[in-house]
Amino acid sequence: MHATMCYIVIHPGAVVDWHDHPHEQMGTLISGAGELSTRNKTVKAKPGAAWFLSPHEEHKFETKGDEPAVIIETFAPARTDYVIKAK
Repeated sequence: MHATMCYIVIHPGAVVDWHDHPHEQMGTLISGAGELSTRNKTVKAKPGAAWFLSPHEEHKFETKGDEPAVIIETFAPARTDYVIKAK
């Protein structure tokens, strides 16, 4: 597997705090709203917003408003820590 695609729901008021990982990360906000921050910039995200993060780029995401933020994200190489093995 060369990439991992994830459907992520982040509840209202939640913060995915500062972190980084060795993967490239591409995301699209499907619904809800939030702020995506790197150490250099903060972007207000609304549905349709898309982003790319380089490997080891520190970032965080904070939901805004009363709805959960629904995000489709792709990581490359694959996030083996996210893979659920089918039996």
